[in-house]
Amino acid sequence: MSTLYNTASFRGDKFFLSNMSPCKIVLNEFALGLSYVKVSPKPDFIYPTVEHAYQSLRTTNHEDWMKLATATNPWEAKKIAKSVKCRPDWRMNCWKIMICLLYFKFGKDRDLAYKLINTGSEELREENYWRDEYWGIDMNTGKGLNYLGKMLMLIRKMLKQNNTSFWYNKNINVDKDRVSNLMWQFRELYNPK
Repeated sequence: MSTLYNTASFRGDKFFLSNMSPCKIVLNEFALGLSYVKVSPKPDFIYPTVEHAYQSLRTTNHEDWMKLATATNPWEAKKIAKSVKCRPDWRMNCWKIMICLLYFKFGKDRDLAYKLINTGSEELREENYWRDEYWGIDMNTGKGLNYLGKMLMLIRKMLKQNNTSFWYNKNINVDKDRVSNLMWQFRELYNPK
């Protein structure tokens, strides 16, 4: 096992790693055609953050999708999501949706791709006080699966292995191969529940 010298939390100059940080998420035909994406927004719809996209894809109700996708800010989207009925297969598919959204965040934005690469070999940890032990690490207990940090480290590894000019593309088949590869690696390494 390699030694990690630093730990990057998603605050300060590392806020860009957070799902709450501003970015443009546009799901192309590939993403909209995935079996676990149940609501079909307009193909050119731009989500302002990963959090908006993630929370809105938890429902199959178009009205709820609209409330979540167009919430004033990502914290509001997260709050509204607590009152929305989740689709029955949400827990089984939420990690697949997240890795797809992170791919679109970092794989389609050259500046964000370079920022992620420049975290070097830092362990990326989504440390939080709200007791989220699935996506992050509860700072009160030090426990958590840190799936968000692990996904980001996998994407960083892919970005490093492929130069970013190769990574940044508009080819839907390349997107399909890369997202499938990320999901396969994540499933093999972490067996998400």
